Amino acid sequence: QVADGDARHVILAAAEEWHADLLVLGARGLGAVAGFLLGSVSLGVARHAPCSVMIVKGAPAPLRGVLLAVDASAGAAAAAAFLGRLPLDPGITVRLLGVVERPHFPATTPALAAGMVRQALEQMVQERRMAIEQALDKAAGALGAVKRVERQVVVGHPVDEIVGAAARPGVGLVVVGA
Repeated sequence: QVADGDARHVILAAAEEWHADLLVLGARGLGAVAGFLLGSVSLGVARHAPCSVMIVKGAPAPLRGVLLAVDASAGAAAAAAFLGRLPLDPGITVRLLGVVERPHFPATTPALAAGMVRQALEQMVQERRMAIEQALDKAAGALGAVKRVERQVVVGHPVDEIVGAAARPGVGLVVVGA
């Protein structure tokens, strides 16, 4: 079908009309300035789609590895379940990545309480790490026939850690929940 109008709106309307389960889009890669001025179709669709969205970048290549980012949310569990339903080669490697974002130390903390605040923040990090490790276990269980599953929990900024892990050799698909 060929349609006129803003591509984001047309694609989203078609997804609703056709009750799509998955939207697949290419990434044009306009760059920062053009993307800011014109808007990114793939980003706009991913933000507002009623279903899963796959954004394809670069030339097609055999899928050797998948990165699944898990944050203990319902969206991450849904992403793991979605990935588990794909007809993946059982020999593929799926890397499960959990990112614990370190809470910020309040700048207004009195010096007398600084040690207690640091200790409480470290306790929060440990609790988040345990919750994410449990989520990684559940995600691994949702992967069905996949035999090679690697797990990693890191402390850092989620976007930076996911993008860094996605840039490693062997990652051909990145899956995240909304």
